[in-house]
Amino acid sequence: MSLHNKILYLLNFLLIILTQNFIQAQNIIKIKIFSGINVNTAIFKVNAGKYAIINSKDTICKILPGEHVTFSINNEKIRIEKNKHTAGIFNEILIIGLSFRNSFQIIPDNNKNLQRTYDNNLVIKKNNAGLLLINYVDLENYVAGVVEAETGGISDNEEFFKVQAIISRTYAVGHLNNHKEEGYNLCDGVHCQSYKGQASKNVILKAVYATQGSVLADSNYKLITAAYHSNSGGLTVGSGDLWNKQLPYLISINDTFSINGSQAKWEIKMKKQYWLDFLDKEFHFPTDDSTAVAFALNFTQDSTRNIYFYKNITLKSIREKLGLRSTWFSVIDSGDDIIIKGKGYGHGVGLSQEGAAIMAASGYSYDEILKFYYKGVQIIKKDKLKF
Repeated sequence: MSLHNKILYLLNFLLIILTQNFIQAQNIIKIKIFSGINVNTAIFKVNAGKYAIINSKDTICKILPGEHVTFSINNEKIRIEKNKHTAGIFNEILIIGLSFRNSFQIIPDNNKNLQRTYDNNLVIKKNNAGLLLINYVDLENYVAGVVEAETGGISDNEEFFKVQAIISRTYAVGHLNNHKEEGYNLCDGVHCQSYKGQASKNVILKAVYATQGSVLADSNYKLITAAYHSNSGGLTVGSGDLWNKQLPYLISINDTFSINGSQAKWEIKMKKQYWLDFLDKEFHFPTDDSTAVAFALNFTQDSTRNIYFYKNITLKSIREKLGLRSTWFSVIDSGDDIIIKGKGYGHGVGLSQEGAAIMAASGYSYDEILKFYYKGVQIIKKDKLKF
């Protein structure tokens, strides 16, 4: 073997070792990206750093800034095309960053409206729906991306972003087996947590760095269920009222901070007959009973939140079937119509995002905000958890 080939062999061997170490790193999680989209082709572009495409044995090619590679399906395998030439056809591909900081762009099916930027590395496999794209990403980079995707412009306050970072990290650490059987930890949809790639706001990156590794735990150092929603309407829901399992830190609390949020109140109008037909069709509501009909047309919830609408008909089921913003609503008879007036947005359990944002803007610290919504919890580093 020539000296040149020996050097190439050694470099390739070192790259394989680097890849194995990366995949086994404790802080790396696997996120399926573009969930809900059947991806048949994907264009990969280097955003920062440089990358190598490898399979289990060899380096296939390197990708430098300004270059791009296209991946497509070829007879149940993955075809790699670079510079209009086929670089290989494989069952599985790992694209690994070679620089200190690496990020890349993905354009699925040549649709620039879906273009996103991601940190760290990418694995591409073939599944029944097309290309399976898995972002092998550092936990903290993932958390930053989730914070940006989940907050939706609610606030630009760093304390609020610290709150969301700790909640998002707590969820991620507690749900790493959500998709274990499918070969990754979490998806990027609402089934897990919304994640659209690399965070772009410096204030979010600062908040994530400031809370690095921090999660919420109970007094026994067990990870909590850090439920959250958009706006409580002024009163949160106890977990037992929604999930039939009351957790000591997810009790109902008066939340005056949320009252002034943009999602604190809502209202819709619908035809009276549509409302009654809906109740009859979905729940066999006794629309031939005048007393029951009068109840359905004048149902009220004022200072308290109910579980049931009528007998065994839950407000949760009505909300889900009608797509209402919350279960905290009242019905007003208005001639041929009814008006449904409601409070809050979301399931109401745990932290109210708008309430937390208002607290942060009022000068409360992130730990004060978290301990207001989650009773009796502590903020600890994840390596202190007891499983």
